[in-house]
Amino acid sequence: MSKKGKKSIINEKGKNSSHKDYRLIFLGITLAGLIFRILLLGLPPKYFYPYDHLTNYVWWRHSVEYGLLEDYGYNRSDYKFTCKEAETIQIKEPVYGPDGRLYQPGDIINIPAEEYKARPINYPPLAAYITHIQGLIHRAVDDRMEPLTLIAWLILEFPSYICDWILALGCMFIVCQWKNKKSGIIAYSLMWLCPGILLTGVLWGQCDSWFLAPSIWCIHFCLKEQWVLSGVMWGTGLMMKPQTLLMAAGLAYFFITTKKIKPFIIYMSSALAVVLLLSAPFMYKSGLAWFYNSYVFSFVELLPYSTLKAFNIWMIDLIRCRDTSIDTLIFTISKKTWGLIFLTAGLIISTAVCRRKYRNNKMALPMLVALTFAVTFLFPTRVHERYIIYFLPFLMISTLIENNYWITFTGYSIIAFFEVTHHIWLREALNLQNAGISNLIFLFLLSITAIFLFFHWIKTIDNQKYINNKGYEESEKK
Repeated sequence: MSKKGKKSIINEKGKNSSHKDYRLIFLGITLAGLIFRILLLGLPPKYFYPYDHLTNYVWWRHSVEYGLLEDYGYNRSDYKFTCKEAETIQIKEPVYGPDGRLYQPGDIINIPAEEYKARPINYPPLAAYITHIQGLIHRAVDDRMEPLTLIAWLILEFPSYICDWILALGCMFIVCQWKNKKSGIIAYSLMWLCPGILLTGVLWGQCDSWFLAPSIWCIHFCLKEQWVLSGVMWGTGLMMKPQTLLMAAGLAYFFITTKKIKPFIIYMSSALAVVLLLSAPFMYKSGLAWFYNSYVFSFVELLPYSTLKAFNIWMIDLIRCRDTSIDTLIFTISKKTWGLIFLTAGLIISTAVCRRKYRNNKMALPMLVALTFAVTFLFPTRVHERYIIYFLPFLMISTLIENNYWITFTGYSIIAFFEVTHHIWLREALNLQNAGISNLIFLFLLSITAIFLFFHWIKTIDNQKYINNKGYEESEKK
């Protein structure tokens, strides 16, 4: 056999060994992430955020007992269920009751049932379908459908585990395609084990990865120019959570700068088909009530506070004045309006720096989507703490492909950890009226760092040109 043939065989064996190693690493990381999520369920109750769990529980119980197509509607008053049964207890130590009376050892008291009332579901139809299935499973395994049990937590969180994994897988596919397999495995590891995303599902029982997963795959298929699939993924995200709509700015830039008119039509038609198909049963029953609940109510009416413990510009304002009203005037302009001004300015700046660096390069898409979600977290009012995790997957993709922005990604990942654990270490009221000086200082440092990281990020983009793996700008490729 010739030397060339022997070398070819050796190289082939090396490739097979490398593929096997990557598969083993992938399986090990997957198993470790899943086991860690399950082990976290054994933490004491104080580490969990029960209110979101109870809200979802009420939604699925209502869906099962009243019917799936009764989920949407205006001013519903039947989203109310017993979350704790009445009980009779014997006092063991002297204690004052909520009625102000002193109870002595041996006294028998009756504690009434505790009821929990939630607002009507404000997620789009695909989330409603999943919620209904959760209710059916809960009823099948527990006749009493008790909330806050291990079974109830598992039922609530299991879809998030799946979507966390699909999200990480999408990140891996994108980075593998545009960088290499090693970087793809790193992307998968960082996202599957990302504390901010992992704890949002486990401790909060939240479903943010439900829309982040199809959003990442939308980016993947856009970059591969598979327009039908990318549109289907975006439509799927839109039917999961309304925040998917925030990707519109990045997507619009992508289609405009690449001058893809026909692909844009195909993309939008696919997304619209998904939206109409999934919402059709609800529109037949209650018209556009699903749209009002999911989009109008969520974006315009729900929780009118300057910040919902998001470490952003309005947290700094809250530390200053202890006022969460969005209608309070600052220099004759309301906080709500200031937030919209800051948001608009942030989007314009983000688009300008992306235009300067990327021009018509495809890599502008994940970057501008990341910046859009970041601006939405940092500057407008009514922002939840968990919104910080929305831009981490997209930022991580750009970080690994371009081998840049590590300071920004690491900094926001650390802040995200404190955001999704604030219910453990920051038990102060929403308006911080009872906050201690140490917590106020820590909140200020986290918030000012979050803002600083954004401008550092913008400066980093503006100072460099995008160079792809082949050593030239894509827009200059001949």
